[in-house]
Amino acid sequence: MHCISSICDRAYGKRIPACQTLKLEEHVLSPPNIEHYSVMLREVLDWLNLQAGQRVLDCTLGGAGHSLEMLKAVGSQGFLWAIERDPQTLERARIKLESLGYPFQLIPSNFAELAFLAEQYGISELDAVLLDLGTSLFQLKEPERGFSFLNEGPLDMRMNPQEPVPTAADLVNHLSEAELTRIFQVYGEERMARPIARALVATRGKTPFVTTIDLAQAVEKVMPRRGQKLHPATRVFQALRIAVNGELDALERVLPVAVKLLKPGGRLAVIAFHSLEDRPVKLFMRKLATDCLCPPRQPICTCQHRAQLRLLTRAVKPSEAEVLENSPSRSARLRVAEKL
Repeated sequence: MHCISSICDRAYGKRIPACQTLKLEEHVLSPPNIEHYSVMLREVLDWLNLQAGQRVLDCTLGGAGHSLEMLKAVGSQGFLWAIERDPQTLERARIKLESLGYPFQLIPSNFAELAFLAEQYGISELDAVLLDLGTSLFQLKEPERGFSFLNEGPLDMRMNPQEPVPTAADLVNHLSEAELTRIFQVYGEERMARPIARALVATRGKTPFVTTIDLAQAVEKVMPRRGQKLHPATRVFQALRIAVNGELDALERVLPVAVKLLKPGGRLAVIAFHSLEDRPVKLFMRKLATDCLCPPRQPICTCQHRAQLRLLTRAVKPSEAEVLENSPSRSARLRVAEKL
């Protein structure tokens, strides 16, 4: 698994702190007039099978749609922990969850640091853990966050604008052609990664990239849209967002810790929106659901590996009705496993 922080260290000579938390009161915002849609909400609740009094963790709080229903299910005798690295999203979610009057704790951090956070906040013996890996609608709809090319905004893309990590503008303006090519290939699965990277390096030599529209237009010059439904810059923006926020590295780190924190019978549910996320989740769950990892032709097991999970689902897809109601959910895949 490639780590973008090592690239950023070479480019800027600075190290990213392992874990940072923020004070909620420093980032109080009024909730915007944006309706949050929780993907496969009913499926998540059905598969987690939550009961009153249980202890649950939502690693990706977002708009709190899943967290709200999870908290309702465990009730006043249960407890919800929820992690969110975006301080603006966190405060909006807090207002929503407080309306229930049930016990919960919001954790302003990156779920990659779950091992540290579990010790700090006393998280253990969980009945359910959820990871919804999609980007928040709040983030996409706010031009100043720089996640989307639909509106002009600064080329930022940091989930937490307070984190001292390189922005998307830093990456496209400073990384080499080879490094940009790798990012677009690995994190965006972009077949035109090299020509796009070459064009960006040539363009920034004259005019640095500042806004989302600057970047989208530069990509479109390499790959003219010609009536295509998918904008040519879609995969480039995805790749930069994943790189800036270290999303795949965070996923690799959180999965084994999440399983460790579950008590026997506890369930892990993960919603992924593209193969880069879904593939490692599938392989991780499959490995932990297997007793022996020795080569198939080896007559005697020597690995001593024993299954820790029982797979409850294959890739669950959203219903046709949900896709009609919320088209971005069409690519979502839900996988659920139970700890043995």
